Amino acid sequence: MRIMMLGAGHCQLNAIERLENEMGLEVVAADYYENAPGKAISTFQSGASTFDVEACIETAVRHGVDGVMTTGTDQPVYTAAAVSEYMGLRYFFDSEKALDVTNKKRMKTIMKEGGVPTLPYAFIGGDFKKSEISHLKAPYVI
Repeated sequence: MRIMMLGAGHCQLNAIERLENEMGLEVVAADYYENAPGKAISTFQSGASTFDVEACIETAVRHGVDGVMTTGTDQPVYTAAAVSEYMGLRYFFDSEKALDVTNKKRMKTIMKEGGVPTLPYAFIGGDFKKSEISHLKAPYVI
């Protein structure tokens, strides 16, 4: 069985080791960093960015993966869902739900519509005016 790990950094090392050494699976580590530490211990390596869905699909098809996952990071959850859908693999939710939980604009909108308490926020562009954030109190998370 072959698993594609999205990311090969320190947050994925333990999972890669366990998949290979304890479970006897082959791991395809996808990370755009050439020297990502997980690449040194994985069966196969890819330079695909975990944000590049098409490159990750190409890697998954080329290696015939049986599953896609990530650990220790939230943004590649969308890529994992999209690749799994393309490959016809099971995943714990679809790519639309993955966008809901990784895209802050979608997440905040859903929380507000559902009555879930959340901190005050504003979505701004590069040419924003100070008045757009006047309702917020410092410190800010950008």
